[in-house]
Amino acid sequence: MYETERKRLSDYFGEPFEVPPLPEGITFEHINFWERNGFRLQYWPRVRMEERKYPGRPHVPGKRNNPRKQGIEFYDELGNIKNLPENASNPDL
Repeated sequence: MYETERKRLSDYFGEPFEVPPLPEGITFEHINFWERNGFRLQYWPRVRMEERKYPGRPHVPGKRNNPRKQGIEFYDELGNIKNLPENASNPDL
């Protein structure tokens, strides 16, 4: 399991990551239950997902890579998301 996660992260980011042990509260019974229900436990390291390409991410998310030009340019427009009409009633943004 750990070797699979290390390989997945290395393939995605292009560099090796150490995968920590599972927390005590997660048992293999939990993992089997999640897998039977279509979920998969994955470890994602604390990495800032910058607007750059990684070997496992062929393009950078955002409007320029979206055929309908919808969405936001994540790191350029995060401050503007509060001003979107659909977020006007959400004071917690």
